[in-house]
Amino acid sequence: MNHYMNRVALNTFSYFCHACGECAGDTFSVDAGKKPSEESEPEKFYHGFVLGLLVDQAAGYVVKSNRESGFGRYDVVMEPKNGKDTAVIMEFKVLDDYDGEKELADTAKNARSCKGERITDMKNMIINGDSIDEMNKMEAESVDLIFADPPYWMRVDGVLKRVEGTDFDGCDDEWDQFESLDSYEAFTRKWLEACYRILKPDGSIWVIGGMQCIYTIGAIMQQIGFWFINDVVWHKKNPTPNFMGTRLNNSHETLIWAAKSKQSRFTFHYKTAKEFNLDTVSDEEFEKGSRKQLGSVWRIAVCSGNERLRDEEGSKLHSTQKPQEMLDRIVAISSSIGDLVLDPFGGTMTTGVAAKKMGRNYIMIERNATYCEYGKKRLDAVEFEDTPIARADFDQKSVKVSVPEMIRANALIENEWFYFRQGDAVARLMADGKLDYNGEILDMHSCAAKARGVKAKRLNGFDYWYVMRDESRVSISEIRDAYREAIQQTE
Repeated sequence: MNHYMNRVALNTFSYFCHACGECAGDTFSVDAGKKPSEESEPEKFYHGFVLGLLVDQAAGYVVKSNRESGFGRYDVVMEPKNGKDTAVIMEFKVLDDYDGEKELADTAKNARSCKGERITDMKNMIINGDSIDEMNKMEAESVDLIFADPPYWMRVDGVLKRVEGTDFDGCDDEWDQFESLDSYEAFTRKWLEACYRILKPDGSIWVIGGMQCIYTIGAIMQQIGFWFINDVVWHKKNPTPNFMGTRLNNSHETLIWAAKSKQSRFTFHYKTAKEFNLDTVSDEEFEKGSRKQLGSVWRIAVCSGNERLRDEEGSKLHSTQKPQEMLDRIVAISSSIGDLVLDPFGGTMTTGVAAKKMGRNYIMIERNATYCEYGKKRLDAVEFEDTPIARADFDQKSVKVSVPEMIRANALIENEWFYFRQGDAVARLMADGKLDYNGEILDMHSCAAKARGVKAKRLNGFDYWYVMRDESRVSISEIRDAYREAIQQTE
């Protein structure tokens, strides 16, 4: 049959794929090789023939045809447009007198060992595989943000009993077992080096760990070249008690936030981060508009209740599932819409949920097939939520306007008096935007400092000056905001 199809391909369909490629449009991209040999023509025919059959799938899938040939290079990929349906990878092989890939399993193995250009093209996916192997296939400097929740190597011995006598189900999973510190360090170095390679120059990484591992991880990160931005204490609101009463209650874990280098211009949505700060701002203050810097101690409850994923028997699916609140915070403040977020230890796919919900792309790597199965169901139920947090609206730079410009637009009035919140008139506004303060001409910022008698040479005048409107004092900052809004509405 192959010999027959070979003759058909050579005599009739020699340039099938090239012709198809010229009319492929946005949904199909085709290239079966610029100089195919006679031996490759049957494969080329099948390739083009199947592409023709897939035309009616264009409404639901982006169909891509690979631009190269060889081991581990897919022929056709069907990527679902809705992000929910299963992606399909197709590989065509001719086996007559062929010493290469004998079985479909060989083709799959080689396809999985291909370089990252095939993986990074397929965003929003769960990869069931080894994290180090999978990251090593990826294109260098292709990821914007990494969150890693690696094995902690808890070194749990024996059975721990709760006060009432029941067994405490801690983390004694197979994936958390290591023979020695040397083996744990070797593993940690390999996955961190893989992360470093695929992280963009201006990307950042978050790694979480307990006291058993975080110091080992942090030391290796610095040896590799990561530059620490912050360490964050996750203060657990509902920590597991120390049942034996032999030491302090272990009520926190540590997150390391790092950039690829000291020169990295990493993403940090400073003002968006303030929206998450309810640790130093009370609910009442927050409702009234008070915002303060987000600190490095985060009080977040341990994952429990309905948030905890459970298997068919009702047992918790994963020993160390992290709270959604934590990942929402991390993804929101250190990435932007459209960025690619990677989690090399995907687990229950909490990172993917945060990424998808906020309009980021994601790649989740997880070697446990059961975690992947439940995680996929979880991700399938998530939709993008177009919110100010997701868009980082709070960090959008305001339109720059000058005081003279506001005077020309009659938002401020030449010769009107400037006041502080309390007290008499202080200075008079001039046409060029400066203030006449007892005969001395000063810019509004220097004038604010001098009139208030502070040591600083300048204060932000927009935080201090008021003018009279309808017999009431109005902050010039509010007037500026109203003027900016009027400009944006007319654009």
